[in-house]
Amino acid sequence: MDKYFRGHVKKVTCFFAVLFILNSNAQEIGFSAEQIYQDYSKFGLIVGMSLLYTENEPNAVDYTYITQKAFNLGIEYNILQTHRFSFRTAFIYRTYDIKNTKYIKGQDFGEDFDVFFTSGVGPFKQFKVPLDAQYYFPINKTLSSYVSVGPEFIIYPEDPTSGGLSIGNFDPFVGYTEEGNSKDGWLYVGANLSLGLAIKTNIALIKPFVTYHYQPETLYTNVVTTQNLMVSENTVSKHKIKGDYLLFGIILNPAKSLYKKSKG
Repeated sequence: MDKYFRGHVKKVTCFFAVLFILNSNAQEIGFSAEQIYQDYSKFGLIVGMSLLYTENEPNAVDYTYITQKAFNLGIEYNILQTHRFSFRTAFIYRTYDIKNTKYIKGQDFGEDFDVFFTSGVGPFKQFKVPLDAQYYFPINKTLSSYVSVGPEFIIYPEDPTSGGLSIGNFDPFVGYTEEGNSKDGWLYVGANLSLGLAIKTNIALIKPFVTYHYQPETLYTNVVTTQNLMVSENTVSKHKIKGDYLLFGIILNPAKSLYKKSKG
């Protein structure tokens, strides 16, 4: 994991560690998982932004996958509650563009200036289905922290993409080509660790959270081949979207009192 992700993980871990220490001696104060979903819907709206971890090999044009930012939208359902435990699932739609940067030296295409630019392709779409066991740590009557763990299934129904860039009007071709591909198959499996807060309000249970997802399989691989550069050597490099990510989001579970008022 690069410095960018390590910094986020460290800050989030320290924040929730302090919360857990503060409420480690808390009594049952009306905030068990069973009591929560007596007052709030078991269905919740999920909105978030995830940062996808990338990995790059060196190459002659400094082709680099940058951190991918993905929008997440979904619905959760809290299946079963017992004491401080809640077991839940969700269906989440995720979309993003795959973005990269290139830096091409002028000496490689016969000019006295360099070229740097960012480009992207997409949107790419996935569907995620997590299965979590959540444990609540009550702080007071309206606030609790929680931790959850469990597997997550990612459905990735995408086709391979390819492309390239020709630098100037040269024969033979001068520049690079790229060939992207996901794995053979459409289903990926990983594991989630989430930390969050649950805040009781009159209209909804508000749950800000952060999730770290570990995935042993690479989500997407792009192979970049540089060709016939005037000074730099030809190279072949791989650029990966690893599948590991950090998700920052919020879940809203409507209060059941809203339904009761509407019926009245």
